[in-house]
Amino acid sequence: MQKIIIAGIGVLGLIGIGYFFYQSQSSTPVAETKPLEKMTPPQGQPMKKKDSLLPPLPPKPNTGATQGGPKETPATQTSTITQKVLDDSSSTLGSPVKVPTVDGKQYFIVGQPKGQNSKSPRKIIFALPGHGTTADTGYSAWKSHVVADGTYALAVLNWWDGKGDETSHYYLPDAALAQIKGFLDTYGYTSDDFVVLEGFSRGSANTYPVKAYDMVSGNPFIDAVISSSGKYQSGFPYTPKQSEYPKNQKLYQDVPWILVCGGKDPEPEMNGCQGMTETKTYLESSGAKILALLEDPNEGHGAFHLSSLGLVKKAIALLDALPQAQ
Repeated sequence: MQKIIIAGIGVLGLIGIGYFFYQSQSSTPVAETKPLEKMTPPQGQPMKKKDSLLPPLPPKPNTGATQGGPKETPATQTSTITQKVLDDSSSTLGSPVKVPTVDGKQYFIVGQPKGQNSKSPRKIIFALPGHGTTADTGYSAWKSHVVADGTYALAVLNWWDGKGDETSHYYLPDAALAQIKGFLDTYGYTSDDFVVLEGFSRGSANTYPVKAYDMVSGNPFIDAVISSSGKYQSGFPYTPKQSEYPKNQKLYQDVPWILVCGGKDPEPEMNGCQGMTETKTYLESSGAKILALLEDPNEGHGAFHLSSLGLVKKAIALLDALPQAQ
């Protein structure tokens, strides 16, 4: 009987020690993980950098054309980036498709040559249409030229909301850049590919700040620019501040640039050859490499696409001669 009592006391003692050990182990992680939870961004949303120049975008798809390939989703995120592919079994340059922007607010009109997805490098032109016009109108202006050339994809950004004439009715330059970056990442473009920014009229006036934001982003991806019938404006309010410019180099250092004008533009000092000549001087002082100032003395505001002198063809030939396009 005495042995049974002693054995029972021993069992109760072991249970008590085990319970104390369990309590001590289960309470420790709770205290340690609380501070970490406060520091970790929500699932699927990368922590925004303090000096970010671009507006925050949805975690899927990521933004930014990256070195050697699209960005990978960190293993800790539950969402994954959906890599999309546009059909290139036949050319869609003559029958483009509508592709939503990464913020879901607007769209691109996109056409591409046959076999575009496997070309090296892949060549693509991003176009900003003029004042009060849609991407559909902008694509129509380009259509015959890209179909004839057949080597460049064309993505025209619908950057106007269709409601008014104020600056607020258009994507600001940094937001337009973010949509272009989002497209490149979504469709698998890399730093090896050749990306051209083109703008007409109001779109041209915005090529300068869009490329400026690209230059100060730390990972510029636009390889060349075409500015057609819209001069650089020194008072443009959305160009990055001087303090944000790359140190020890000019803002547009070595950027290949093509300028275009019509000799009969109704606003020669703003959109015509006088304004574009002034722009040439400014860009050169900022380090840009001016490939040409293409002019048709007998055409007006839409000289680039309407000229019988083949200004688009000349521009494409200048771009194709660049090492980046080889």
